[in-house]
Amino acid sequence: MTAPFGLFGTTQADLTASGFFRWFNLVDEDQLGGAGKAAPGKVPTGEAKKPGETIYRPSGAAFRRLVFFKCRTDPGRALQSLDLHVARAFIDDPRQSPFARDIAKSFLESIEQPVPALLEPLIADISYRDLGGVVMMRGSAPDLPAMPTAGYVIFATPVRQAWSRKLTNLELTIQNVFGPDAGMDSKSDPGALSLRADLA
Repeated sequence: MTAPFGLFGTTQADLTASGFFRWFNLVDEDQLGGAGKAAPGKVPTGEAKKPGETIYRPSGAAFRRLVFFKCRTDPGRALQSLDLHVARAFIDDPRQSPFARDIAKSFLESIEQPVPALLEPLIADISYRDLGGVVMMRGSAPDLPAMPTAGYVIFATPVRQAWSRKLTNLELTIQNVFGPDAGMDSKSDPGALSLRADLA
């Protein structure tokens, strides 16, 4: 049987053992100190955590204010919802953008296996469209359609729109969030991109 959350698995233990978590060095923010850590028992917005919610952040201090990953589970620790927030400042910075693109496209590649055909154009856009700065890649970039996907427009620009698709077991929603909902804990940050997968 296919795991409902793809490479993230079925349970919170599967999630934290996943290649995604190991590659991006995500840890429970309650184990972190210093910048980027919410107050005890709080989500990044400052609101009280709901039962079953855990916030993960990169272990590297430089990235803690730029990314957070919220997991919601049922009482048996089965995954119910995954929500990756990537700061718009991270995406929009030409020097940092390759790293922001990497974690966003890796999330999309992980939530269902094999990767659904309907996500492949969006993943290609995030990987190769409008690249700035110095980007190392194997081979040449593929030819992309003249018009970007609707999901990529939301990724690339701070538009107040949402893009949702039904996958086999999940509902995927991509949107920009602003203010306290962005969860970046910075008054100067222009929001965040939210990539959210909910058990359908």
